[in-house]
Amino acid sequence: MDIKNLCGNCKHFNRHYVIRKERLKKTGFGHCVCKAKLHIYTDNKHCDKWEQADSTTLNKDIKEALKDMAKQLTDILLILNCD
Repeated sequence: MDIKNLCGNCKHFNRHYVIRKERLKKTGFGHCVCKAKLHIYTDNKHCDKWEQADSTTLNKDIKEALKDMAKQLTDILLILNCD
């Protein structure tokens, strides 16, 4: 089995995280967007929907998510300051 072609390396895989000791920690499982299955382990053998995760796309998605979060936090602060 090719170690690179695992669910954890697929662009459709969403890793799950937990909070431990006030820190966000990766788990060894997640879910597949294509198959809507929960608790797929990162080291599962890939399926026919497998596509290589692209770090450039992933970084872009993270940056966009952070921009959205910053906007939402600004909105929340505005609401909280309008007592």
